[in-house]
Amino acid sequence: NTGNIVANNTLITNHIAADGDLDATNEIQALLTAPSQPGQIGITNGNSITINVDDADADPTNEIQLLIPGNTQPGVIGITGGNTTTLNVNDADADPTNEIELPTGGNNGQVLSTDGNGNYTWVDNSSASSSPIKAFGKVNADGTPAKIFGASIGQRVQPGLYAIQFTTPRSNGDYIIQLTNIQGKTMTYGLQDANGFTVLILGNNGKAEDTEFMFTVIDL
Repeated sequence: NTGNIVANNTLITNHIAADGDLDATNEIQALLTAPSQPGQIGITNGNSITINVDDADADPTNEIQLLIPGNTQPGVIGITGGNTTTLNVNDADADPTNEIELPTGGNNGQVLSTDGNGNYTWVDNSSASSSPIKAFGKVNADGTPAKIFGASIGQRVQPGLYAIQFTTPRSNGDYIIQLTNIQGKTMTYGLQDANGFTVLILGNNGKAEDTEFMFTVIDL
């Protein structure tokens, strides 16, 4: 039938124009996913293949997992789909009776000091308290202080004899006293104890004389 031959030739011509050849084994096909089978892909009117979507290997025991806190168990952490472990969150030991407790307070430049046995106290960190110089001053001839720190003039006991009293007593009487006066008169100290000391000033005739003087107390 001439009509059928013409129709078939037309179909063949159109197919070749669309595909480029008459080979049925090299057709373009679309990739298909298989939603019910994760990790599997296929092609239209063809086979399917399963790929490894875990990681670089097929070992399910070495997967990356996330750390998760054990909210109901303080100090416990775990991994997703895995085990948990308990951490020691107390301190260097598991003894709750030896914890460090800091004292309250600590104002005006104070710092913490420890005795090495876990006991802490606030101590004054000012330059005056950290210096070995604990008291100093300039005393007028009549016994009144011109400038003074860490002490006060107890009284002018008698001509040439002055009593110095500490604002805060020293731990003992074993401290260093330095005395000077502008006129180069002889000066001696006496009655040295934790509360203070006396200063005696002698003139050139060897008699006590009222004289302006300065003193410094050093204690380590």
